[in-house]
Amino acid sequence: MADPTDHLATVRAALDLMLRVWPGSLGVRGYVDETGNDAAAVIDVATGETIATCDNEDRDDHATPVEDARAIVALRNAAPAIAALADECERLRRESRTWFRAEAERQAARADAAEAELAQARVHRCGGIVLSAEDADRIAALLEEQPGPTPAMVALFDKAKEE
Repeated sequence: MADPTDHLATVRAALDLMLRVWPGSLGVRGYVDETGNDAAAVIDVATGETIATCDNEDRDDHATPVEDARAIVALRNAAPAIAALADECERLRRESRTWFRAEAERQAARADAAEAELAQARVHRCGGIVLSAEDADRIAALLEEQPGPTPAMVALFDKAKEE
């Protein structure tokens, strides 16, 4: 059974069923039924056998039975072409999934390469010593702060001046 959420597979399953039930081409034969109303028969072209009939009973639209029969016949006779189109759509769907999967992998590889390049750019060299970005930031902060003497140092200096 076709997945009801996969419309392409559902159409394909319906076409396959139609081709199994009516393997040959169909045609339309119009006639007047026993009540005197227009009617139409869907016939197997090869055997002349009536496959279905269309009449005016319980109709509230303006289509004629012949139009109904012609629609059925047109769908059946187009079924091989529609099935081929469904096959091509499925092939393209598989191909696009493969392409999107490969593109996602390419983008992930590019992102990894960019991340590695960024990490390399953040490595700082200082007198032949390679510093991580964190260490370079710490050193820069220390150089900017220019720390003064601690209270203990001030007390020692004061004591030394007094002596």
